Amino acid sequence: MIVRAKDQSGAVLIIITLLLLAIFSIAALAIDIAQYSNTLTQARNNGNLAALTALEEFMASRSTSAALARAQAVLSYNSTFANPGPAQLTTSVNSNGAQLSAGNWFYARPANSNPCNGAYPCFVPLPDGSPAAPNAFRVSGNLYPPMPFNFARVFGTGESPPIAVNSTASIVPRHGCFLVSISPTTFSRETHLRNESESAYFLTNPPDNAGVSSYHDTEWAGMGAARPAGPPSNSTTHYQSDYNRTSDLFVTTGGILDNSNYNASPDYAKFHPSPTVDNNRYSSPDKPVYRVDMFPSRAGDTGGSYLGPQPMTRILAGLKTAISGFRTRSVAGDQMCLIFYDQSLRWMRIVNLTDDFNYLSKFADMSDPNNLRRIYQHRIFPEKNAFKDSKLALQEAVKQFTAARVANPNVPSADFIVMIGDGLHDCYDCGPPPAGPVPFDWNGDKIVNTLDQNAFEGCYSGVTPFASCGWADYNSNGRVSADSVDQAAFYRAFNSPTPVCGGNQQQCSYSFKFYSTGMLQLKNYVRTTVAPMQIPIHVILNGNNIGPHTIDYMQPNTTPARCMTELEKRSAGVTEVLGTLDPTGNPYTCHSVAPSNTIVCDAGADTAFNSMSAANPFYQAAADMYSLAQSTGGYWMPLREPDTGCSADERQDGKCQTGLPRVTLDPQCRTQDRQMQDYITTIMGQSPFSVVQQ
Repeated sequence: MIVRAKDQSGAVLIIITLLLLAIFSIAALAIDIAQYSNTLTQARNNGNLAALTALEEFMASRSTSAALARAQAVLSYNSTFANPGPAQLTTSVNSNGAQLSAGNWFYARPANSNPCNGAYPCFVPLPDGSPAAPNAFRVSGNLYPPMPFNFARVFGTGESPPIAVNSTASIVPRHGCFLVSISPTTFSRETHLRNESESAYFLTNPPDNAGVSSYHDTEWAGMGAARPAGPPSNSTTHYQSDYNRTSDLFVTTGGILDNSNYNASPDYAKFHPSPTVDNNRYSSPDKPVYRVDMFPSRAGDTGGSYLGPQPMTRILAGLKTAISGFRTRSVAGDQMCLIFYDQSLRWMRIVNLTDDFNYLSKFADMSDPNNLRRIYQHRIFPEKNAFKDSKLALQEAVKQFTAARVANPNVPSADFIVMIGDGLHDCYDCGPPPAGPVPFDWNGDKIVNTLDQNAFEGCYSGVTPFASCGWADYNSNGRVSADSVDQAAFYRAFNSPTPVCGGNQQQCSYSFKFYSTGMLQLKNYVRTTVAPMQIPIHVILNGNNIGPHTIDYMQPNTTPARCMTELEKRSAGVTEVLGTLDPTGNPYTCHSVAPSNTIVCDAGADTAFNSMSAANPFYQAAADMYSLAQSTGGYWMPLREPDTGCSADERQDGKCQTGLPRVTLDPQCRTQDRQMQDYITTIMGQSPFSVVQQ
């Protein structure tokens, strides 16, 4: 017998209906969840925007109430899709809304405190009424009310939880390295002499047993023709008794520092590079004796118009302003380094990146006699026969930035470099020495005896100190070349830059050939290394001999008519700084001649370089240094003599002088001291910030 199954079509229909209901419910719930997720994302973005806006407003107005008002205004134009009403943001704790808090964000533990109890990074709110300036703002709490659900109410859930955010915007720490050239050419024709016998800042360089009177005592630029033996004191006159030998001046501290002093103070190991690292890169084995003019701090002096030699005093005052700027920012993670350089990097002249601004001040605040002595002791002055290797200084700054990034990979930083000097870069790197005898005779001239050969090789290879190798008497041991032909051969060999040039990898000389070759290497280093790291180089150019200047252009379609800003000039691609030109109107150039690879320069180039003066500047240095600032996005800041006759508006905005080929006087009629302070203030006024927590 056949038994037929009961008809179950009705049951299947019920199951299908239930399944469809479940699917539609899940889909509807998914819509609510997706909308809630999008609303959270929008709310967090708005919280980030509110925190950034509050920080930006506070940096401009220094007012917390203004920061709140600006953040609330921005939020009113940026609601979420599900909550078209205004956000709930106050500066007080409010369970029904979000709170805007001013405080400090610490990326890492500061040098002398532990505000986060070891848990870094963290936000620490400032107490109400605190006079301290915040470096961060936080928006936290329920920025928007709950979002109504459209479908989830079927399951008994009519609305979402409150829309909470936790957004913090902070000023990004800045790492700044200040590179100060202290070669003699940077400090010239103001209160520093520039000639064969020039030695240094505030000083002379006689033998230790010499008398006080010297060339510098009687020919100090701008201070009169003679130096009386001593007081009665006059606050603007130097006396022979003002000059102290460094061996006497620092009798309790060992005099001028050298390698033997590195372990004498814990500060040296803490803040300065070791003289023995990197193949003795920072070594300073010599301890010369100088006579230091201690006039500004002489006992019994009641003050006067003389405040110290320029431009060093002006530069140190600028560094003091930079240090003050870092202190005012009060951003955890800010660091600064100082690199005083010539053709070498001496350990005592470098202060590594640090946030100990009290120690940095010891190298910038000349009002403290102890700091003045420290500056002398650390040899922060131009030395006789010194040159300038700006590439070496830039490499040191990049090395310090890189080390900081490796040590704190999770701490962002806005790095920048400030180069202060005259731009007369007169050193370059050359290749390794060839095998066999030193090719001193590339022009066919022979040195005729063994003594001359040994003397030449000693100077050429760097075994004999460069300062001991004179042009005429190249032999520091008393051996003199046999005739003028030999002497000419030595001069050409030592003074001509070539890609292959003896055992000393660094070659320096005060000539256009060395300048042009070294500057080309410097530009290549900036292009291949500094610019890709997004490190701006701000250039403060000093020295009337190289003619710091700008060129004015009218900005089209402006009412009232005005000159272009520096940014507008760069965008338009116009020439802002014009170099030294040859008789045909083109820049002087150098090129290599085969097969000797000797560098040969255009006729007249050396004359243009060697004859530079305030009346006939070598503008090429200004043009080359401007290119470094331009290619890295840095500021161009020429220190110029003040113009006269500025109106009140011109003192604010500057004169517009499109009729001049070069504007060589300050268009705002500022003194050079004022220019330096304004330039440093502009550099330190940058405050990059970003969202650090959300």
